[in-house]
Amino acid sequence: MTRIANFASNTQMVTLLLRTQKRMQDAQVQIASEKVSQDYKGIANDAERLVNIENDTTMLDRYATNNTIADLKLSVLETTLDGIRTSIRNFREYLFEFNGGSSSDQDRVTEIQKKALRAMQDIEAYLNTDVNGEYLFAGARTDTQPVDFGITSLSAFQANYDGTSVLYPMTRGASVETNLTTSAATTGAMTFSGTDTITAANAGTLSSIPVGSKITLAGSTSNDANYTVVSNDGTNIVINGTISFSGGSSETVVNTVTNGGPDAAVTISVGSYYS
Repeated sequence: MTRIANFASNTQMVTLLLRTQKRMQDAQVQIASEKVSQDYKGIANDAERLVNIENDTTMLDRYATNNTIADLKLSVLETTLDGIRTSIRNFREYLFEFNGGSSSDQDRVTEIQKKALRAMQDIEAYLNTDVNGEYLFAGARTDTQPVDFGITSLSAFQANYDGTSVLYPMTRGASVETNLTTSAATTGAMTFSGTDTITAANAGTLSSIPVGSKITLAGSTSNDANYTVVSNDGTNIVINGTISFSGGSSETVVNTVTNGGPDAAVTISVGSYYS
């Protein structure tokens, strides 16, 4: 039996035992966790390098995640564009078939209108595709639904685009670039003449309205309705006649207004399909 000579020796022995026990516990934690230390204090000399490695790892993980999302968006975008192309191609075939028969047959006209409406609704849905809560075709405003044609029924489609007085806009400027409502204070009173001309009192104040666009008049005495712009010199808008497009194509618009005015509170609205 080993004897302890005095209290000091006993205290030193206990201290050594406790220190050995702590080292053993630390070693057990290291083995179980596979880590040298549970905090940066235990690896003070290497802490900066470890923090940098952890930051780099986090950055690489974020980069990989962003790449995965971007790849998903590109894949969905490709699928969406394929869907739009298919909708347009199918409707073009329907049009070829329709043009090969009688255009005065009401049943055939109604059927082609239904197909036109269905194609337009399909394209609207495609253009409003979102990934991870972000709309693909919304530009910088990814949280805003980009397209709203505002047509949900055949009767609404027929009322908006009858093919005679109101045509579907066939230019970029007429369909997606312009979204405005004129102010009576800016244009001055409106006069209606020649059964097809709308004239602003203040010259040049209608110049922002593109040819081929669908306009909506409000506040007039008797001409509140939708019209297609055939020509526009900035002061006078004509709503009847033939529109010529680049490439040699043309469309005829048949429309009239009731002569009169000046009407002091008339506004003209042009609605873009993109919000």
